[in-house]
Amino acid sequence: MADCVRGERCGGMAKKLIVVALAVVTVSLVLNKTRLGENVKVWWHDNVGCMASKSKPVSEEVALKEELEDLNKEVAKLEDDDVKLVNLIAKEDVAIRKAEALLEALKNERDQEQAVAFKLQKELQTVQKKDSANAEEMIIQAVKNLKLKDRAVATQEQNVKVCNENAKALRQQRETLFLTRQELRNKLAELEVRVVKIQIEQAKTLDPTDKSRVADIRRRIDAVDTRVEVREREREVRSELPQTEKRPVQVSAPKKDDVQDALNYLNDKNQK
Repeated sequence: MADCVRGERCGGMAKKLIVVALAVVTVSLVLNKTRLGENVKVWWHDNVGCMASKSKPVSEEVALKEELEDLNKEVAKLEDDDVKLVNLIAKEDVAIRKAEALLEALKNERDQEQAVAFKLQKELQTVQKKDSANAEEMIIQAVKNLKLKDRAVATQEQNVKVCNENAKALRQQRETLFLTRQELRNKLAELEVRVVKIQIEQAKTLDPTDKSRVADIRRRIDAVDTRVEVREREREVRSELPQTEKRPVQVSAPKKDDVQDALNYLNDKNQK
């Protein structure tokens, strides 16, 4: 009984295979030997074959657009650098205002010390001999204080100068970065126009294979040219960062107490 069932199944499969083989042979004969077959071949060539030939230009167009989008992102990163520069400039401006305020305070203190020293100088001329030693000691100390204030003012003036130079360099760097972004945007716009022209030429060509090769070569050349230009400009922008290093001014110790040197210093100040 089981053998009979197995035999019926095998027989059914064999019949199905025979039917499929006959159908394939019949379709092949129809396509190769009849007018209907010729019409099917023509339709396949005009539609499916044409779509296959157009797939490559479409993929190139997508690749070009993606490349331009990536380059636009690179330009956008330069705008982030502009935000950082604005922050640095603002900090430098605040530092300048504080440094100038400190300089003004030091000048006021220096003027006060100078007034004290001049007053003691006049008093020394009228003091009696027995009190001259004390007066001389006071004027020496006053001149010491005046010299220290003069050095502090000179140091702070240098600090203000450095801060102003840093701020100027940062503003120049930001201006250069702005011009660079404008130049890159213009280059990208030019590339987009050129890509459109390439697409138009591809549509007009009678030999799409050769034209697609030319378009691919142009695309790669334009891409390399743009990337190299971006990298070169980035290096130039980085090289413009201020390299000024602020170093503390070493204040030398006052010279040995000497009444005559102190009086000479005050006389020089009076003459000025």
